Amino acid sequence: MNTTFFEAFLVFTQVQTGIFIALLIGLFILLKYLEKKEIINLSARLMLATFLGLGLGLAILLVAGMPETPLAVTWINEVRTWYGLVADGFMALLRMLVVPLVLVSIIRVIVNMEGGKSVGKLVSRGVGMLIATTLIGATIGIFFAQIFGLGTGAELVYGSEEVREMTSIVSTIFNLIPDNPFAALSAGAIIPVIIFATFVGFAIRMQRGKDVKVVQPFIDFNEAVYAIIMNMAQTVIGWLPYAIIALLANTIASRGLQVFVEVAAFAGVFVLSVLVMFSVHLVILTLNGLNPVKYVQNIGKALILAFTSRSSLGTLPASIETLTQNAGLNQGTATFVMSLGANGGMNGSAGIYSAMISIMIANMVGHPVDVTFIVMLLLVVALSSFGIAGVPGGIMLTISIPLTALGLGEYFALTAAVFAIDPILDMFRTFVNVSGALTTSLVVGKSLDEVDTTVFNAAVVEGPVKA
Repeated sequence: MNTTFFEAFLVFTQVQTGIFIALLIGLFILLKYLEKKEIINLSARLMLATFLGLGLGLAILLVAGMPETPLAVTWINEVRTWYGLVADGFMALLRMLVVPLVLVSIIRVIVNMEGGKSVGKLVSRGVGMLIATTLIGATIGIFFAQIFGLGTGAELVYGSEEVREMTSIVSTIFNLIPDNPFAALSAGAIIPVIIFATFVGFAIRMQRGKDVKVVQPFIDFNEAVYAIIMNMAQTVIGWLPYAIIALLANTIASRGLQVFVEVAAFAGVFVLSVLVMFSVHLVILTLNGLNPVKYVQNIGKALILAFTSRSSLGTLPASIETLTQNAGLNQGTATFVMSLGANGGMNGSAGIYSAMISIMIANMVGHPVDVTFIVMLLLVVALSSFGIAGVPGGIMLTISIPLTALGLGEYFALTAAVFAIDPILDMFRTFVNVSGALTTSLVVGKSLDEVDTTVFNAAVVEGPVKA
């Protein structure tokens, strides 16, 4: 028998692989049945999918005997590959939509903007609040890291991670300017795409004032492309419950539980900080006249996707859809602010996580954590909170910047054990990142009178639900 055919081509050499592939298909059939019979609505199916994914991941570990290194087990690697076809495939489809969605949406909102509306207010308020909430997140991270003494007396194992070279703030700003818009589009560099789209939008507005017949065909074309992309986005988002099962099962089966125990202190404090930051979001919404309970009901789908996908960019289509359809926010504001929030001002990554890592490393090496250290840390967090890719894995650069700025770059390898469970922590980071962007979008929209409170306060209807 040709084993290469099974190992390299089919990725199927053991019976456990077939059993867990069959289990995943069975769960998909169950979800499809519930959807077709309208037994439970989409929100309930998302919650059910979350628990099914957790259960499936734990079942894989239990059958394998709870191995310390799950990926050393051949059949777990095979199951992970097959589950990745669904999990990674779903995220690839979402990423496929992100750049064209941002490009046509920004052009559309500027072209359709009323004469008295100020883009400057939209940008300044959006950026300002994203930075402010990120600083609040960093403060929360610093507070809890110090209260619980993270890194004090601890010894994390040195790993192979290497600190990345830090670039100056001038270079960072310069690199955001799209000298080649097609390269930016190809690379998925969202902020340069936003800048390019903004220029195109204003150019169309100026030309329309001179001769509307010249630019009207392009405006109509952009509207058509926008409608097509939104239709595609809604189709892909409809597959979310199926993707959640595969995403969660893969994360748990790949990383195992033992490594989580080893750094439980850091993980526990981090999760606590995330919950406190999420509570801050709810308080901010309340102070701006928005019901926090309705907020959770309205944007729950986007938050669940953020938690399971670990990608702010990948969540962008779902976030925009929930903000406009369920929360009553103006489409243009939702797209503009969420696009910024998917690439900067990340409350969990640039705020909480960077601050906690910095405090932990400082404590481990005996560096004094005084007022000067904390002020410098907050300053670096504020300056470096934009231009960070909102995709899984971008955290490496995020924490390299403050560690280098604080003179702790040589100790970067001390974070190796924490990075061992990073995919799990990344779920919570992305959750609060996206929540921060959603909160900012709604607050900015409310300040510009662009939130339909009737829609926001109405019950979310997702079709009939049978008892």
